[in-house]
Amino acid sequence: DIGIARVSATDLRPLGDIELAEGSIVSAYVTAGGGQVWAVVGNGQLTRIDRRTAEVTGTVDVGQGASGLTAGFGALWVADDLTGTITPVDMETLQPGTPIAIPGDIDDLEAGAGAVWSLDTDAGVVTPIDPDTGALDSPVRVGVRPTDLASGLDALWVTNNGDGTISKIDPVTSNVQTFEI
Repeated sequence: DIGIARVSATDLRPLGDIELAEGSIVSAYVTAGGGQVWAVVGNGQLTRIDRRTAEVTGTVDVGQGASGLTAGFGALWVADDLTGTITPVDMETLQPGTPIAIPGDIDDLEAGAGAVWSLDTDAGVVTPIDPDTGALDSPVRVGVRPTDLASGLDALWVTNNGDGTISKIDPVTSNVQTFEI
C-alpha cells in the first residue's frame, strides 16, 4: 500500500497516515493549494485531502503515467510521463481539462511567476505554459542538468546540479541570470 504521512507542523510529531492506493505503486507526489492537500500516485489516482481533518474528499483518475503535480492559477497540473502531457484539473469539481502536449521530458513542474513551468533536465530548458490558454511559450535555456523549480520574488528559480548554479528567470522578458553556489 502507498500513502502519505501526516505530521505536526510545529514539532514534526507523526499524526497518522493517509492511504492513497493499494498495490505496488512506487511513486507519489504531494502539493498544497486551494486550501487542500493533493496527492497523485503513479497509477493516475489524484486525491483531494482536507488539510484540517485529513479526510479524503474526492478522487479522480488522471492517467496511468502520473509523474508530477503542482497547484496554481485555480487548478492542479498533473504531468504524465507516458503521454508527454500536462493536464489541468479543476480544484472544485475535479474535472480534468484538455491535456497539453509537452515536447521533451517533464522532469518537474511549478505553477507561479505568471505561468506553469515544465522542466526538461536533459535538454536544459524550462518551458512556460499559459495557464489560461494552455499555449506553450518558447523554452528558456538554463544551466547544466537542471533538477528543481521554485517560484517566488517575481521570478522562476532553477537549480542546476550539473554546474552548481541557480538560474533566475524573469517571467516577463525570459532573461536569465545565473548565480554560482
